[in-house]
Amino acid sequence: MLKIILAIAQRQWQVFTASNSLFFNMIFFPLIIFLIILFGIEKVLAVSFETRFSLFLIPGLLCIFIIGRSSRVGLSILKDYKGTIKLLRTAPISRGAIIIGLILGELLIQVITLLLFLFLIFIYYKMGSVLKLIIILLYLLIISVGFLAFYIVLIFMAGPKYGLTLNAFLNIGFYITSGAFYSLGKITLPFKFIVYANPLTYGVSALKYLFFGAQEINILLSSAILISFSLIALLISVALLNKKLLDP
Repeated sequence: MLKIILAIAQRQWQVFTASNSLFFNMIFFPLIIFLIILFGIEKVLAVSFETRFSLFLIPGLLCIFIIGRSSRVGLSILKDYKGTIKLLRTAPISRGAIIIGLILGELLIQVITLLLFLFLIFIYYKMGSVLKLIIILLYLLIISVGFLAFYIVLIFMAGPKYGLTLNAFLNIGFYITSGAFYSLGKITLPFKFIVYANPLTYGVSALKYLFFGAQEINILLSSAILISFSLIALLISVALLNKKLLDP
């Protein structure tokens, strides 16, 4: 089973590295945008914050990167939906191994970019603790696993007809309602229900606490919800894959 997982993960990596434009778009382009925001936003916006505004934005920017990358796994399945389903129906492979392999391959891609981002952040803001960097990376990976599985679930539930539209719609919804660009303490009651129903909210909140100590939601509660979301999404993705492969 381990060999199968590693083979699927390796294929994901090979697809990623085979395209020069894809490599640029997923590594260097986000990095350029990130650096422009990081080093330029405070000069453009003369706003007073308890925390430096660029640092306040970093948890949300990291989560947006994860969401954008995670949704690509679903899109890659969507592009070759019929071919993928046909191939998997005939392959004597554990469905759990397929999901884990897809997620592991994508995680490898994300880890490289996230480590680069975190390295620059830690140098620029003089966050010298290696342990803190490891903890932040661990939280980012938990968020990533949950949303990678979520987007696989989305594609298998929506199918090729509605998958692309739902993917784009949910991406925007996750960004807007996660507290990535505003404080949760300032939102009003009707909007609060949507914000707290968004699992990304707990990822952003946990990262805000780890980066600059703002505990908008209790860190233990955020951790529990993120881990639960990831596990549930993984289990559902495997179950749906099994069902899809059994359907005529």
